[in-house]
Amino acid sequence: MTHTIAILTIGSEILDGRIVDTNSSFLGRTARSRGLAVTTRVTCDDDQDIIVRWIRELLCSVDILVMTGGLGPTPDDLTRDAIAAFAGKELTLVGEELEKLKEWYESKGRELTAINSRQAWFPEGALCIHNPVGTASGIWLEVEVAGRKKGIVALPGIPRELEPMWREDVLDRMGRFLGVEEASNERIIRTFGLPESEVAQRLLTVAGLHKLQIAYQVMYPEVIVVMRGSRGDDNLFSAAIEAIGAEYIVSQDYGTPLPKAVADLLRAQQKTVSVAESCTGGLIGQLITMHPGASSVFPGGIVAYSNKCKESLLGVDGNLFERDGAVSGAVVRSMAGGVRARTHSSVAVSISGIAGPDGATPTKPVGTFFVGLSTGNATKSYRFFFSSDRDRIRIFAAYKALDVVRRELSGLPAPDDARELEEEPAELAGALPQGAELEEFE
Repeated sequence: MTHTIAILTIGSEILDGRIVDTNSSFLGRTARSRGLAVTTRVTCDDDQDIIVRWIRELLCSVDILVMTGGLGPTPDDLTRDAIAAFAGKELTLVGEELEKLKEWYESKGRELTAINSRQAWFPEGALCIHNPVGTASGIWLEVEVAGRKKGIVALPGIPRELEPMWREDVLDRMGRFLGVEEASNERIIRTFGLPESEVAQRLLTVAGLHKLQIAYQVMYPEVIVVMRGSRGDDNLFSAAIEAIGAEYIVSQDYGTPLPKAVADLLRAQQKTVSVAESCTGGLIGQLITMHPGASSVFPGGIVAYSNKCKESLLGVDGNLFERDGAVSGAVVRSMAGGVRARTHSSVAVSISGIAGPDGATPTKPVGTFFVGLSTGNATKSYRFFFSSDRDRIRIFAAYKALDVVRRELSGLPAPDDARELEEEPAELAGALPQGAELEEFE
């Protein structure tokens, strides 16, 4: 039996486009693991009458209504009032919640004001959902609608508060309420290097694939595949994963995109990576450091956009620009070797390219970029081409550079869209300029 939920997002800031609702996609995605299907998603204004109307309408057709937003202390935070009005309940002060608020504000060196104490009021009969991050606890209330027991969940709209509350409390709470304790059999595959159509085409070769429910999601430049089946479908999942190809599978975890997967590999192997960037302007370093714990694997990087900076900061021989051009295998090999020598990293990756709209040549059109990789053994370079606009080229190129690192660390072949260029011994790439001291760059 499939149980259903609806999501009601509250806030004028979502309706008028000031912020984007990411909570609904998170809730819908994770609800599937408990066999819950999201049938409806609604966003409404901060108006009590409108909120009550939507609560009434949505609860007629689903088992549980999940509400986000409107639990704060300001006058336009009306979720608790609307739930109480719908259920015909009074708002009551919960002493334990009031004490928690006092302690929280005292820990910040602040005094709990009357307006902030509103967060300690709950509809009569409601249970409080602990908020491990912020001050606004969630609400759980069971109501009867048309002779059937239904559930109402209300959570803060701030994702960093909502997500741990949902994972650590609400999913299990809803499961108990509905009698659905076990998670469904599901696999989530993050891929990079294949377009969505090619991923789908490869999966079509798997016999018995029709037994699985398969959904695709493009989170550029990655493609995510969600496969759901029964308890006996493990072999089918394995066949599907094999059909995609191990070299294209970044992770089997929704929360581990390519940059985090690379950092995890480096950490597991007790290695570090440094970056030397031109056309991506620091994007590779940003992708690595956007996840916690990056300091253990990323000593640093150098953004060298001009040829002069490539020479002075990375030790690139100026003659290479005349002979091969700034966008070339020889230059990125020198860049990678140079940054690895200066940061003492285990691995270094470099990039130089033509993101457009200007700078193209007959032999190097817009979308051409070179990736260099330096390890303790050798320094390699690869040529790639990706035709698109400037922003998408830069993002794709940054991910491709990280993918080269991932494949090197995992012992996988180079990307099949790469043209591998000549190698040179690691010690010859990016040597320090004559007379320069290494300390200058540390």
